[in-house]
Amino acid sequence: VVSVALQLLQSSNANDDDRTTTLDGEEEEEGIIDIIKAVVSQVPHLASGLESISHTVASDPATYVPALCKTLGGMTKGALLRLLRGRPWYLPLHGLPGSAAALQNAGDDEGYGSLCPAETRESGRWRNALTSDGGLRIMFYRPLNAVSSFVKWNNEITKRRRPRPPPVLFVAAEGDTLCPAKYVERAAERIEGAEYVLLENAGHFDIYSGELLEEMLRREIAFFKKHLL
Repeated sequence: VVSVALQLLQSSNANDDDRTTTLDGEEEEEGIIDIIKAVVSQVPHLASGLESISHTVASDPATYVPALCKTLGGMTKGALLRLLRGRPWYLPLHGLPGSAAALQNAGDDEGYGSLCPAETRESGRWRNALTSDGGLRIMFYRPLNAVSSFVKWNNEITKRRRPRPPPVLFVAAEGDTLCPAKYVERAAERIEGAEYVLLENAGHFDIYSGELLEEMLRREIAFFKKHLL
């Protein structure tokens, strides 16, 4: 939510000759609140990498315990090479179950790959790679911890700007092993008035195509109409 807000703020200011592209202190905070009218967060990553890994390993220990050893071994090797040589070491970002890839739940390889057009992959402008030190940081990065702090900050600014904070809709997928639904539900519970939608029989990447995409868009459009029109 915060990153989207900052992008909106920068975009808005870039087209306004009377304001700078970067605001400071309260002016920046209140500028963000003015711009955001409603928020939709679909299948957001809120758990830490370690929590996501625990779900993956529990689903099929025979496949994922050896795979986890491969991935962690690659990350450790990369961190050491980074220190010794000063150059990044890369691991596959997505791959098949049992590989050394960071994302290797069933469906991750096909799902993530489908988001990148074939012509982009073939042109060499995109690479299926993650730096080893980036992977290590993701292990302990837990966006859910920031939700309460963001709510407190948002409420303080809202009191001075308008009667209530912008409405929020969280969309989760029931079978999402990459971004488990229970963490999305916890985030919704921490934000007063937030709405929560659980798409049944859906994985993380399933919502980007077919009937599930249409269902998700219908719900999101209904949410925007309800709060903005």
